[in-house]
Amino acid sequence: MKYPLAFLLDLRKTRMERCEQALAQARAMVKRRNEELEDRTREHRDYVQWCDNEEDRIFAELFAMPAPHQKVLEAREEMLANRAREAEYLKRIDDARAALDAARAEEAKCLEALQIAIRNREKLDSHKALWTESFQQAEQMAEDLVMEETSESAYLRQFNAEPAQTP
Repeated sequence: MKYPLAFLLDLRKTRMERCEQALAQARAMVKRRNEELEDRTREHRDYVQWCDNEEDRIFAELFAMPAPHQKVLEAREEMLANRAREAEYLKRIDDARAALDAARAEEAKCLEALQIAIRNREKLDSHKALWTESFQQAEQMAEDLVMEETSESAYLRQFNAEPAQTP
């Protein structure tokens, strides 16, 4: 006899597989977001290094020869503008960090869903094992009963078949 909850077992298996796929996708997303954060951090570090080099160049240019006051003010404005652009890089880092946190939260959610799906599947597998054992015991008992009845009938037929002896 087929397990009566086989359809439910198939459903739980399908759910578990979907959870595994979602978890794999979430882990891939975490990896991508982590790489993006590393890229944004590297871009910021490179930009800060470029700003430092640019300031050194500007100062070297200013100190190489006497510069008019206007040239010094322009150089100062250029350096301030470069430093102001650094905020954009920091915002990109914050955005990448927030995206990574969101991806990690989704990964945790998927992992929890998978663990629940696994537990539910294991419960049903356990129930199937108990049901199978119980079903096999019932079949064995029925078989034993048939064997008993058959041997009892044969025994009684043997008695009925022989004529009674009188002493």
